[in-house]
Amino acid sequence: MGKVSGVKAHRRDTEPMTYFEWLCQGVREEGGHYDILLSKLHSRRFYWSVPNDDNRAGDGEYLRYEYGDRYPGKCTVLEMLVALSNRICFQMGGFVSDNSQSRWFWEMIENLGLIGFTDEAWSVGYRSVYGRKSGQKEGLNAEFHEIITVFLDREYDAFGTPNCFKFKKRQNGLQNREIWYQMMDYLEENYPI
Repeated sequence: MGKVSGVKAHRRDTEPMTYFEWLCQGVREEGGHYDILLSKLHSRRFYWSVPNDDNRAGDGEYLRYEYGDRYPGKCTVLEMLVALSNRICFQMGGFVSDNSQSRWFWEMIENLGLIGFTDEAWSVGYRSVYGRKSGQKEGLNAEFHEIITVFLDREYDAFGTPNCFKFKKRQNGLQNREIWYQMMDYLEENYPI
């Protein structure tokens, strides 16, 4: 996502993009099959209980400045994940072949167990990664909120399920480790340099 230095981004037709459109442009999949998920992630406030995770919220809120607008409100889960995917891109530099914001964002979405939450799934029903059938929007919505709440409340297991970083080896104290160090451990385990 390119910096726009306090000037609102525009679509190709020179109409100003909404902040949400701008935020999603670097992570949106071709065809926009995840618009509902992205919207729901943007409607959930990101909160933290581990010291220094407020830095992840600060990164997310900084995206508003990059867009060219300052509006009140706390960081959303979408803003935090987009900002974190930017951080991963920076950390990985030239060490992986597909080092894009979109790649890291969707890898975190998959780790959270949300990859099946397509726009179609919200309308036709869905069998989750946990094996439960959510045959209606309310069931899928409840499952979405449960996953995000477990993530935010750090009630995931020692392998990081559901968390934006899922580990192959058991991680002692994972729930008390700040997101930055979880990210670094995840990258080291999965993409050794």
